[in-house]
Amino acid sequence: MNKPWLFLRAGRGASELQSSGSVTYAPRALDSLYQVVKLMSRSSSPPRVRSLIRFLIPAAALACAATLTAPAQAAPSFTLDRATIGGGLRFGSEDLNLGLGVRGGYTFGQGIYVGGLIDYWFGEDDEDDAFGFARVETSYSAWDFFGVIGYDAGITPSITIRPFGGFGFVHVEWEQCGGALGLQGCRDDDETDPGAILGGEVLFEIGTSLHVGPELRIMIFEDTAVAIGGNIGGTF
Repeated sequence: MNKPWLFLRAGRGASELQSSGSVTYAPRALDSLYQVVKLMSRSSSPPRVRSLIRFLIPAAALACAATLTAPAQAAPSFTLDRATIGGGLRFGSEDLNLGLGVRGGYTFGQGIYVGGLIDYWFGEDDEDDAFGFARVETSYSAWDFFGVIGYDAGITPSITIRPFGGFGFVHVEWEQCGGALGLQGCRDDDETDPGAILGGEVLFEIGTSLHVGPELRIMIFEDTAVAIGGNIGGTF
C-alpha cells in the first residue's frame, strides 16, 4: 500500500503539511465459473481491471479443478441449497493489520456459491521525523467490498471447502499531520481502487445451524495483500 506519509518523499514539499454438492457436480461448476469470469473479461472495464480479470480466469479455474481430486464417495456439502452468513477477525499484510469482516451468500444445489464480503481494516499509525526537525504523524485505515463466486465441496457431512474469487474495490483513508518551526497543519485524503480477490475457506458445521472455520485470501488492488482470518456464522 502506498503510505500517505510518502508525500514528502514524492517531492510535494513540506508546505503541504500546512494545508488541510457432490463431486459429480465439479465439472459443471468448473465450466460455469470459467464462463462467467471469461465473459466479464470482455466488458468495457478499464485496462487495469481487465488485466486483473485475465489473471483470475486461470486462477479460479485451478481452484475449482482442485475439487476434482476429492474421493468419489465424498459427502454433499451441508451448505447446498442454503444461505450462509458469518464474520470475524482478519489480519492483512501491506499494513492493513487487524480487521473485522462479514461475508454471506447462497449455495445452489450444484455447489455454486454466490455471495459477497465486506471488511474494515484498522491500518496503523506512523510517526516520522522529516529532515531532522519536522515531525510527521500519519494514520490510515481501509475498507473493502467484493462480490464473489465459489464452489462448495463437501469433504465429510460436516466439513466443506470453499474456493472463491471475485471483484470489487478497496477504499483507503488517511490523515497526515505535522509541524516544523512553529507551523502546524493536517491533510486528509482518500482513494478507491478496483480490486480482485482469490481465496478459500473451510467451514465446520456445529449442530444444524452454526459453522466456524479459517479463511485465507489474496487481494489485488494498488498492492497485493495476503489476509488470514476466522469466521463464525449461521447456515439457513
